[in-house]
Amino acid sequence: IVVPKGSGAIIYSLRWFAQNALEPLLPFYDRFVFTRIDHLYFCADPPLETLPKGSIYVPIGADWSGVSDRHVICDREDVMKVLNVLPPIVEHPAKHMDFKNAQAHNTETLLKFAWKREGVFDRVKRYPRNMAITAVSTDTTRWKKAVIPGFGPAHGL
Repeated sequence: IVVPKGSGAIIYSLRWFAQNALEPLLPFYDRFVFTRIDHLYFCADPPLETLPKGSIYVPIGADWSGVSDRHVICDREDVMKVLNVLPPIVEHPAKHMDFKNAQAHNTETLLKFAWKREGVFDRVKRYPRNMAITAVSTDTTRWKKAVIPGFGPAHGL
């Protein structure tokens, strides 16, 4: 038995929850932005009015053989497809066996497979990354220990 190193199902469970909660809000919004709560933004996203409609916008980088699952901007017409990752896999696992042969098994690759299935992957556009993930030295992530040069526990970090 291979035990995954991460807990990627959490992000897609949250997207499933958002997908269910968004239905009554769709008539009121033209665009949706989904991001992580541990991002530090160095500047704002590009103004929404400068991003042509019909594309899904993801910052450059952190793709890990797929497409970054950390931040996305999409239109109302695409939001349910963008969020629809986990339910089809749970409902019809045999239809998703092509993921088994993926180069990497991570949330980014799973998102790429899902967006291809939903017909939106070809409309992904990139823009310069304007954020970074934040952490403190005592974080218990399994991926990487937080290192803050010049700071440490004496500084409350």
